[in-house]
Amino acid sequence: MSDGRRERATLVRDLRKAGFIVERTGSGHWRVRPPSGEGLVIMAFSPRSTAAHKTLALLKDIGYNPKG
Repeated sequence: MSDGRRERATLVRDLRKAGFIVERTGSGHWRVRPPSGEGLVIMAFSPRSTAAHKTLALLKDIGYNPKG
């Protein structure tokens, strides 16, 4: 598994532990909803994704705290 894919898998696991609803879409992306239900982020799972920092910013906007 490549480093990018491993990082995304870890992020999905951390999001689920934090109470976020993480579902796979039909196209292979991830749909992330906060526990409050307000907001939505579609996250690519590609290791070639260059917008990882943008995805993290969007996740923070819906309440994700990477520090735990």
